[in-house]
Amino acid sequence: MAIEINHKRVEVLGALFKDFGIRNILIIEESDPQYEALRHLYNKVGDCGILALISIANALVSYQLTSKGEEYWWELARWPRLSKQYINDPLEAIKEFKNFLENSTGNRFALKNKISRIDRLVRSEFHIEIFVKYLEYSKNIIDLVYRLAKIMRQDTSSKTIVFAAKMFYYSMRICNSPVYGIGKIEMPIDRRVSLISYTSGLIDVTFGVYGISDLLDKIMRQSKKVQGAWRHVSDISGIPPLNIDSVIWIIGRYIDKYDDPVNEAVDYIEKSTSNRISRKTIYPLVRELLLRKIRSY
Repeated sequence: MAIEINHKRVEVLGALFKDFGIRNILIIEESDPQYEALRHLYNKVGDCGILALISIANALVSYQLTSKGEEYWWELARWPRLSKQYINDPLEAIKEFKNFLENSTGNRFALKNKISRIDRLVRSEFHIEIFVKYLEYSKNIIDLVYRLAKIMRQDTSSKTIVFAAKMFYYSMRICNSPVYGIGKIEMPIDRRVSLISYTSGLIDVTFGVYGISDLLDKIMRQSKKVQGAWRHVSDISGIPPLNIDSVIWIIGRYIDKYDDPVNEAVDYIEKSTSNRISRKTIYPLVRELLLRKIRSY
């Protein structure tokens, strides 16, 4: 095995997230650039069904991006024709989303395959069901996950499926619709989560590593094991993996590109949340998530 779960660190991180609390995490979520982009999009489309559909469609093709994730979601939110002036039903929404995707600067890789994924969603007519029944899926989000996984022929724990659930959850928060069942959904294992799984000490690499790309490859090849580790953290803290992911994803941008990643991340969270969370509260969690250095690779 290339990686092993460090159970002592599971306990430490579980206790830290429990102390940090869901209230603070919800504040951080509202400052997530992806959340802010979806809120901007909602102000343009003016319809929760359309917002839910576009957020899910975009999540299903948000992989191997050619820009940072936060930049790409803002590119989507600012697309001029994604507005109530041009779209009034799910078919128009999908048509304009595909138009955006074909012209996006932040999502150029494997475009043909990504368009094919959207076409599969349309052939299943699930795009209509999302638009019409978004409130029903907010009452049991795990049903949404199972349907998407079946249509996309993927595992229910695969990255794009659980990420689509997260973006649906964000869209429902923006629409003030409570989401139930989120605690049953696993964490999407992407680059940032993989690296923080290592820097936090949650997982140990048992073989030699030759650069960040090699580290990422070893971790992401065992993504289910990593999901299991974060599930244990979730069980101890009482906080769903998708909520934990919101914190990790924001902190993860500071891992390997800053001179003082801990203080840079704390500064960002403090500023982006308008000081609603004190530095004293943020610092211990960020410090433990960025405990190890990776720049030596």
